[in-house]
Amino acid sequence: MGAFQVWHIEWKDKKSKRYFEKLGIHQRILCSYSYWPESNETTYHMGWDGYGLGYEFLSEHYDNINIKKFYSLDLTCRTIWFNELREYKAKDL
Repeated sequence: MGAFQVWHIEWKDKKSKRYFEKLGIHQRILCSYSYWPESNETTYHMGWDGYGLGYEFLSEHYDNINIKKFYSLDLTCRTIWFNELREYKAKDL
């Protein structure tokens, strides 16, 4: 089972954003603010993938990125924004 996902990430630095975008796991950038560091948030369309994609991404790449906020939205079920970063940290306690 999968879901059409949108990720909204607030980056702490440009290096982390570039790292993520070079991975090529997103289908496209929906919205990216250009005024760094005042606005360092980007929204990505992730396409059709598993429900655990955010946790899997963080588990594999968390040491290489600096993010302040990470929210996902499942367009398939029309759910509310899900705080991926809080869920990831809670599982590691």
